Amino acid sequence: MLRVFVFGLAVNANDWQQLLWIIAALTMTLGNVAALVQTNFKRLLTDSSIAHAGYLLMGLLAKSEFGMAAVVYGRSSR
Repeated sequence: MLRVFVFGLAVNANDWQQLLWIIAALTMTLGNVAALVQTNFKRLLTDSSIAHAGYLLMGLLAKSEFGMAAVVYGRSSR
């Protein structure tokens, strides 16, 4: 995923960046709101996974060394 977004879309980054910010915000918001009302544990995990995909996309869109480290390792290292 990192190679596609970082290297593959680097040519047209400005065209994709705004759309990806919107997708990241929607996945974080809708995934967390949907998880609040779940009583089924499996569906709760799927909604949480959707929200976490938005968090990973935000780290990718940060375009920094710490953002990439957060995507790859789950936390930024100094």
